[in-house]
Amino acid sequence: MSHFLVLVVLDELPRVDLWEPRVAQALEPFRETEHNPDSKWDWWKLGGRWSGSLLSAGPQLKGELGVLGSQSDPDGCDLCRVGDLTLIAMKQRNVQARRRRLDDYLLKVCQHQHLHYDEVLSRYHVFTKSVVRYRAAWERAGSPGRFRDWIPGNTDAQFAAEVGAGNNYTVSSICDDIFGVGVPEGTTDLDAWVASTQSLRPFAVLRGGEWRERGRMGWFGCVSDEKSETAWADEFATITSTLKPEQWLAAVDCHI
Repeated sequence: MSHFLVLVVLDELPRVDLWEPRVAQALEPFRETEHNPDSKWDWWKLGGRWSGSLLSAGPQLKGELGVLGSQSDPDGCDLCRVGDLTLIAMKQRNVQARRRRLDDYLLKVCQHQHLHYDEVLSRYHVFTKSVVRYRAAWERAGSPGRFRDWIPGNTDAQFAAEVGAGNNYTVSSICDDIFGVGVPEGTTDLDAWVASTQSLRPFAVLRGGEWRERGRMGWFGCVSDEKSETAWADEFATITSTLKPEQWLAAVDCHI
């Protein structure tokens, strides 16, 4: 099972309380069925674990909370007009949240590895330089298989041990999307990465019957054909630059 955030764009919405049939109609062509090659989801809810991810200065609506009352922001909403979004406030909120998550995780690495904070950062930078060097070697070798599967036997023992040390609270796990913070491998400036947080980062956008996504979501958060964070950010920026103020956005928690 996997959850992912989808932004559904509605061209018109006479009243806020009429959202459900419009969103359901937009999503229906992508319902998972045995014979649907465009299957993307098997159930969905407005908001869910991303409830409150939108901040609006106008008419708005909040959907359901996620499991055990989880939500993105208690002060946010899940449905609003594009022109009413407060994008600067959303970015500030997300930068602060990313900073907290990174700092909290680095402190956990300190505790589990019995290291000082500065030493963890130092080891992270050494690890990052090794990632860049070895990924270049892997590409020169023709990119045989997955990069992480290639590491054992083709890199120095210390680097291979770090990568294979486990998913939780290691220097390499800082880059893990599921267990760590999801810092892109090769990121040397963590402060710049924090500051680059977008106002909104959905996994997919559905607009006018066209489904645009960062990758193909599978079970347990596994994504195939995944675009880089930068490539997807650029594509998402292109999509949002053409949205009209009178259109509506619905933040939908999709499950597959």
